[in-house]
Amino acid sequence: MNPIIIKRAIIVTISIIAIAAIFFIVDRSFATKIYPNITIGEVEVGGLSREEALEKIKLALSKLDGQGIEYQYQNFSYFVSPVIISPFDPDASYRIIDPKYESAVETAFLKGKNGSILRRILSIVSITTAGRKIPLEVTINREEFKNILTSQFSRFENLSKNASFIIDNQDQIQILPEKSGQEFAYEEAIAQTQRMIEGVRLAPLSLSLNEKNAQRQTSWIESQKGTISQLISAAKNGFTLQYENEEWLLPSSKIKSWIGILSPKAGEFAIGIDAAKTMAELDKIAKTVDVTPQNAKFVMQDNKVNLFTMSLAGKKINKEQTAMAIEKALKEEQNKTTLIVETVEPEIGTENSNLMGIKETIGIGRSNFKGSPKNRRHNIAVGAAALHGTIIQPNEEFSLLKTLGDINGTTGYREELVIKGNKTVPEFGGGLCQIGTTTFRAALASGLPITERRNHSYRVSYYEPAGTDATIYENSPDFKFTNDTGSHILIQTFIKGDEIAFEFWGSRDGRNVTQTHPIVYNIKPAPPAKLIETADLKPGEKKCTERPHAGADAKFTYTVDYPNGEKKQTVFRSHYIPWQEVCLVGIDPNKPVVDPTTPPTPAPSLSPEEIEAKRIDELRVGFIQ
Repeated sequence: MNPIIIKRAIIVTISIIAIAAIFFIVDRSFATKIYPNITIGEVEVGGLSREEALEKIKLALSKLDGQGIEYQYQNFSYFVSPVIISPFDPDASYRIIDPKYESAVETAFLKGKNGSILRRILSIVSITTAGRKIPLEVTINREEFKNILTSQFSRFENLSKNASFIIDNQDQIQILPEKSGQEFAYEEAIAQTQRMIEGVRLAPLSLSLNEKNAQRQTSWIESQKGTISQLISAAKNGFTLQYENEEWLLPSSKIKSWIGILSPKAGEFAIGIDAAKTMAELDKIAKTVDVTPQNAKFVMQDNKVNLFTMSLAGKKINKEQTAMAIEKALKEEQNKTTLIVETVEPEIGTENSNLMGIKETIGIGRSNFKGSPKNRRHNIAVGAAALHGTIIQPNEEFSLLKTLGDINGTTGYREELVIKGNKTVPEFGGGLCQIGTTTFRAALASGLPITERRNHSYRVSYYEPAGTDATIYENSPDFKFTNDTGSHILIQTFIKGDEIAFEFWGSRDGRNVTQTHPIVYNIKPAPPAKLIETADLKPGEKKCTERPHAGADAKFTYTVDYPNGEKKQTVFRSHYIPWQEVCLVGIDPNKPVVDPTTPPTPAPSLSPEEIEAKRIDELRVGFIQ
C-alpha cells in the first residue's frame, strides 16, 4: 500500500480519536453545566449549573418584582407592577408580566447536548466560536398593561379623532369632522418592555407624544351618505329575530345605533352594521336560548361506577353568522331573520356509563382553607361542585379552566376586589386556586404527567408547604395534566370543615410515585408596607392585607417509575417574590391622589427617607390589621 495513503489514514484516525477524546472530556465536564459562551439575554450563563443560571438571571431582574418597571414622561413617572394584586384574596392576584426563567435556562442547558455525536460536536464548535444568545421568553397581558399605562398617562394626551357621523332623531345624518392630536404609542412601549425583559435588563422607559393625524376625512363620510340612508330606511320599522316559536323585536332606534363605520383592513373603511354591538345584543338573547351541554357525571357507590347526572346536549347561538345574517337582511331592505343556532354535543355521554377500568383510587389531593372569608369559601364550594363526577378519558389532556367553565356571576361565583393602580376593581376568581392546588396534588399522587402549572406570585398560607401550589386565572394560567393510565379517571370532590379533598378513581397500572418534601431556600424579607391612597374608600377608612409575605424559592422532585422500567423525574421549582403589606387608605375625592410610586417632593428640612417614613407613620395610626 502507498506509504502516503497509510500516513494519511493514520493522521485521520488519530485526529478522529483526538476529537472524540476531547468531545468526551468536554461532554463529561459539562454534563451538569451550560456550555461556555452562552448568554440568556445579556447575562452570561456559560459554565453554570441550572440552579446557578436561574439564580443569576432572576437576580438581574430582581427589581422587576420589587418595584416594577418605570415609565416616564417629562417630570411624571409611574411604576407598573408585574402583578395585579388583591389585598383581600390572594387567588384574585395574577401576573401581567410573566418571564419564563426556567424555560430559558433549560434551553441554554440543552444547547450542544441533543442529537448525534457528530451533530453535538458541530454544535459545540459553533457555540464556542460564535456563541449563542437566548432571549428570555416573557408573556405580557397587553390589554391589561395598556389599560394601566393609559390610566396614568392619558391626562397628557390630546386624542385625534377620525371623521364620523351620528343619526339624529329626524334620521338626519350629522357629520362630525376629523381632528388631529397627540398620543402616546402605548403598543410600542409594551414592545420595548418585552424586548428589554427578553434581554434580561431593566431601565426606565420614556414615553413620547406623537402627532396623530386622522385617517378618515369628512369627504369620505359625505361620499357614503347614500349607503347610510339606505340602512336607516331599512331600520325604520325595527327588526325581528325569530327562533322556533319565539320572536325578539328590536326597535328602530337600536338598529340605527348599530349603523356605523367598519374597518375590515387597516386604513380601509366601509359603512355597515357594527358586529360588536350586534353580538352584544345577541349575548342578551343567548341567555334565554343557549343551553350549556352537560357531560354525564358519575359517582362511586359500593365500589361501582354509577350514573350521577345524565348527559344533555346543548345549543348555542352562532353569533358571528347571525350578525352577518342581520346585516345581509338590512342591506336587502328586509326586517326579519332567523337566529342561527347550533347543537353542541357533550363530550361524555350517558352511554359511557359502562366505563372500563374505574375500580379504585389512584391518588388523593388535599388542602386546607382555614381562615378563608365567606366569599372565598363560597367560590371553593362552587368550583368543587363543578369538578365532582368529571370523567377524564384515556390520553386526554385535562384542562382545569375548561372543566370549570365560565367563571362569573351566572355560574354562581362571587367577586373579590383587586388593585389596579390606585383603584379597587371587582373581579371573579377568588378561591379557585384552592381548586387548582388540590387538583395539582391529586394529579401528583396519581403519577400523572403535568403539562401546565404555575405557582402563585407570593407564598400563601392556604397552600403550604411551599412549592406544592398551582394558580389558575380565567384564560391563563391554566392547570393541565394528561391521563396516560390507559383507563378512564373519575374525579370525586369532598369538603369537610376547612379541608378539601379530591379523589382520582381509575385503575392502577403498577406505576410507583415518589415525591420529596419541598426544600425552601433563598428566603427574602418582605419590603416595607405599600400605602395606596384611593378615593374608592371613605376618607380615613383603611383596608390592609392580613400580613406581609417573605419571598423564597422552593423545589421538590417528582419521580414516576413505570412497570416497563421507564423512569420519569421532574423537579418542580417555584419562585415567590417578597410581598409587602398593602394598605388602601381612603382620602377626600377632591384631594389629588398620591400614588406611592410618585411621592411628593420632600421639604428641604427633611431627607426623602424621613419624609416617606413620617408619611407612613401618620397613615399607620389606627390601621385595622
